[in-house]
Amino acid sequence: MTKISNPYSKFDLKIAIKAVVYTILFINYIYYINFDFTVAAHTLFEGSTLGEILRAFATTIDETAWIGLIFIYELETYALSDEAYTKNRAYIINAFKFIFVVAIAHTPFAYYVNLNDVISAVEIKNVDDLCQLVGMDKSYAFNLVYTEITDQTCNILSSSSQFFYNDPRTFLIVQDSAGLVIERELAWIDLFESLIWIAIIAVIEVNVRLQDQNLADGTAFSLLKRIKFILYSILWIFCIYWIYRGHFMFAWDEAMWIAGFFAIEMNLSDWRKEIREDQKV
Repeated sequence: MTKISNPYSKFDLKIAIKAVVYTILFINYIYYINFDFTVAAHTLFEGSTLGEILRAFATTIDETAWIGLIFIYELETYALSDEAYTKNRAYIINAFKFIFVVAIAHTPFAYYVNLNDVISAVEIKNVDDLCQLVGMDKSYAFNLVYTEITDQTCNILSSSSQFFYNDPRTFLIVQDSAGLVIERELAWIDLFESLIWIAIIAVIEVNVRLQDQNLADGTAFSLLKRIKFILYSILWIFCIYWIYRGHFMFAWDEAMWIAGFFAIEMNLSDWRKEIREDQKV
């Protein structure tokens, strides 16, 4: 938190960086909503359950919650002055924070279910050519690209003679063995990535709680700094993997979210400086 009633009144480089990063994150958010609808057109059907719908839109739910959470942290660590941070507002902030964290916690669950589906992929018996599946409302997936199997596409999608359903509950998505290997890698990455981001939330929350008690230095802060370094380093490794698989938008989004939380780290750093100045006085 800051002592200034309107910390944005003096526009500086830090505020400019945050404005750019937050704007890009919102644009990426719109992209992912569209991406989820595109994929859902292949993975959902008229009788899909609520759980299947929520899992299909896991990324949209996740991104919505993250946008909300980073807004809350911007309020808590920078925008609200000490005077404006009343007890009632603190309750409201913590309530929204709880809602967003619950929504984010849904993501690893959805990814875990997806991972189980992919691991449990079943071979399609008596099918050695995708053209045998024409007219059955099936889609072929390879490296997150979904294509409906039709007379026009069946001959160009895969030359394999062995195919699998990677969604044993609905039997809508078809993959060959090479695609299934990639799908399993992606499923593992999604799960671990979501868990690491939850760990980052926990570390930042501890950071905020300590600074709420007017603490700015000590062993706890050194430990938190090391933990965050490890967690963010793993996320950068995931960025490299997304690039390796040709998902440049995913890598870009990952980098922007890291930048978004770097902005929160800048807020926390400024807040610690204020605490130290107060302690000197």
